[in-house]
Amino acid sequence: MANMNFTYKYPYVGYTNSKYSFGYEDDRTYINGNYTYAILFKNALSKCSQIKFTFALTAGSSSAVYGASWDFYVYSNSWSKVASFTMPQEGQYTYEGSVPNLNVKKLLVVPSSRYSSGTTWGTSYSIEGFTVTESLEEHILKNEDYHFGVFPNCYGIEMVPRKVFANVNGTLTEVTKIYANIGNNLFEIPHAYSAHLETTSDSTTLYSFTSPETGRYTIKVDRFVGDHEIRLYAADYTPMTDSYFYNRTFEFTANTKYYITLSHYPSTSNNDSKSDLLVYKEV
Repeated sequence: MANMNFTYKYPYVGYTNSKYSFGYEDDRTYINGNYTYAILFKNALSKCSQIKFTFALTAGSSSAVYGASWDFYVYSNSWSKVASFTMPQEGQYTYEGSVPNLNVKKLLVVPSSRYSSGTTWGTSYSIEGFTVTESLEEHILKNEDYHFGVFPNCYGIEMVPRKVFANVNGTLTEVTKIYANIGNNLFEIPHAYSAHLETTSDSTTLYSFTSPETGRYTIKVDRFVGDHEIRLYAADYTPMTDSYFYNRTFEFTANTKYYITLSHYPSTSNNDSKSDLLVYKEV
């Protein structure tokens, strides 16, 4: 499938092992006649369009910088001023708004005008969220590996999506079609839509699903190793949930396209993740 530009709120802001983790740059930056330390991202925020962060002055900062004009800059290939604001007397300011849709490598907040060497300040940043646009390959869910029907297990029977195997000449072979005899008529057991995913680092994998008919559809992930988290989006990329999930049911409209992402949870203990994504219509 072709790649598409997918815009979404990055889910792992502040995680130490995430691809967009950040910290103070080692060397100072000279801007507006002042020296300060910028925030440096591990990887540039891809076409960042929105950001929210809180900037605060630390105890011991000179009184002159309170109530003064400050500038917010981002760096891609050069420094670009995004906004100016007046520092509140309590020494804390939250910016939530747009940025110039750049690959943001660094950001900083600095006084708008030069101060003498005797004027000092300390800073802290709390980055709370940002929206990026990444080029992701669009994967189409298959409806051939998992069957959705009533199957026996050690507790009785249940209606679940399941892969089915048969003993063929002493070899377990995956079954591609199952038929049920109902009133002396054979009916094929329907398939669930599915995809298998294996990842080794913080990443987002994009799937599209067009519901064939109106009804209640369950989306779930069977996790074998590590942790993949599901998020659901409408065709215009609007999130349809407040957070990630592992198993939820939604009302879908016939012939409507939805996007599903599986995000690799960045964890030092789970560098490898292996999961199956399943979508099936409830009956």
